[in-house]
Amino acid sequence: RFARARALGVVIVQNPSHFTIRPIMETRLGAARMARSQVVKSMLAAGVPLALGSDGPQSPWLNMLFATTHPVNPAEALTREQVLIAYTAGSAFAEFSEASKGMLRAGMLADLAVLSQDALTVPAEQLPAIQSVLTLVGGEIVHDAGIVSADE
Repeated sequence: RFARARALGVVIVQNPSHFTIRPIMETRLGAARMARSQVVKSMLAAGVPLALGSDGPQSPWLNMLFATTHPVNPAEALTREQVLIAYTAGSAFAEFSEASKGMLRAGMLADLAVLSQDALTVPAEQLPAIQSVLTLVGGEIVHDAGIVSADE
């Protein structure tokens, strides 16, 4: 089904907030076509590269919630690991930068965020509340929430 897209080198760049527009999708597409829409899990399984972005909500964690529940087409929901890979390695691939960023590997660029919760294990409803407590870009601290641990 997706062999031609893969052969042509198509990269899917998706905003998970679009998975929340069910009323619009139902009205315009109808139930049968909607079941075949936004099939990111199927495309990924077929080897079509996926990148995620967020030109809507500023929170990648809210978008992770949308991508892992996929309100319009739940059968096409991604795992949290797939979402993280699409945001990092997938996005680097989409911009032809996979040789220099997108993975934690020696010699690669690495911006870093220390998060308030573990995005892989926190209950789904708590994903949107995740915040960066420390952010480094290019090796420089660009955000420090100043949170002090109980041990200090």
